[in-house]
Amino acid sequence: MTERLDLLRPAASHHLKALKQAGIVGVRSCSAENYDYLTFKTAIEDLKPLFFQVEAKGDLR
Repeated sequence: MTERLDLLRPAASHHLKALKQAGIVGVRSCSAENYDYLTFKTAIEDLKPLFFQVEAKGDLR
């Protein structure tokens, strides 16, 4: 990732930490290595109540 985005390792770690806290990136451990992956599950779950409110008001266009 650092090579493709032209980032230094500390900068990549900083950004990954923020994305993990936001629920956009998850981590899977396998032996001595960690694999980061994209996940939007948390963001979708957080937005569901908003969708239901809009739908209930009939504001869908």
